[in-house]
Amino acid sequence: MSRALRSGCLWPVVLCVLYASGAGALDLKLWPLIDYHSAASGERWVHLLGPLFSYTSGPEGDELTLRPLFSFKRSTQNQFTS
Repeated sequence: MSRALRSGCLWPVVLCVLYASGAGALDLKLWPLIDYHSAASGERWVHLLGPLFSYTSGPEGDELTLRPLFSFKRSTQNQFTS
């Protein structure tokens, strides 16, 4: 087990994630390190290190971005789009 988890620093975060996961929606913000949203409809958003890395998934497709290097989108209608 990691030192942060053993010392009790992360236990409130772990408990909130476990409690909220049963509700079908989750919102976790430790900005600028992590910003995670999950809706009951299946949409998910993850932002790491502020706006540098982002991942979005939903009914219209997926998007992966690593700023300023690239952005990749995949829609459910077309296999690949730019």
